[in-house]
Amino acid sequence: MLNPLKLNYLLILTAFFLHYQANATVTIHHDAVTSEKDRIAFKILKLAISQVAPDTIFKQAQAKVPPGRLETELLSGHLSVIWGSASHARDTKYKAVRLPVLKGILGHRIFIIHEDNQEAFTQVKSLNDLKNLTGGLGKTWGDTQIMKRANLPIVTSKTTDSLLRMVNGRRFDYFPRGLHEPWAELKRIDGLNLTVEKNILLVYPQAMHFYVAPNNQDLHDLIYKGLEIALNNGEHDRVFYNDTMIKNALTQANIKNRTVIKVDNTQLHSSTPLNQTNYWLSVL
Repeated sequence: MLNPLKLNYLLILTAFFLHYQANATVTIHHDAVTSEKDRIAFKILKLAISQVAPDTIFKQAQAKVPPGRLETELLSGHLSVIWGSASHARDTKYKAVRLPVLKGILGHRIFIIHEDNQEAFTQVKSLNDLKNLTGGLGKTWGDTQIMKRANLPIVTSKTTDSLLRMVNGRRFDYFPRGLHEPWAELKRIDGLNLTVEKNILLVYPQAMHFYVAPNNQDLHDLIYKGLEIALNNGEHDRVFYNDTMIKNALTQANIKNRTVIKVDNTQLHSSTPLNQTNYWLSVL
């Protein structure tokens, strides 16, 4: 005999499927997929939708929408969904699908440093030790506020390229990047004396979310239910851990042999499901 809670869940899920089967095929308009991070986010979006509305049609923008126009395009309906790091600004403007798209990998940071500066980081064993060094981040990035609130010294600039040049010129000591980012960035820019720091992994709770317009409750619910199913039936892990970018990042980063330094993220929404440990990347 089914547990009453499981029976209730199955009834809700059945009603959800029937609702979408009774309605016209869903069409989702999304931004152009131009980067490795875009590619896996879109792959996860398609996975989520396939769990609940497999006949959905996806239509891609002809060109990448500039960041400054994403709000207009989403709120006007030209885009149905966008994806990005969780932030108070996005939570205020859009409706978040409050589940982690990439298992919180954006909150796992390793550093780009000057190639002559590794010894300074070999001595770092704690958050207090790291406070003796200075990081560099984007002026408007959410990660900048997380690190400043942890009382880590930070200098800012407008672009990734300018930050790479600044750390190369020893204007600061380290440039924190997501696990999947530093090697590609070092390959992209030649002529700099930079390397990936070998010993430290800075970790804070952070999520990439899918966002829809505030009045698009139906699409929000569709993505949420599909992603929730994929996170719990193992399909999300299958896609995530078999993605080339993720496999390369986890291999190159060598996270099991790094000193983990944790900081809080007070900006993360209180309803983020941090207690669902299978939704998140574990480094312990």
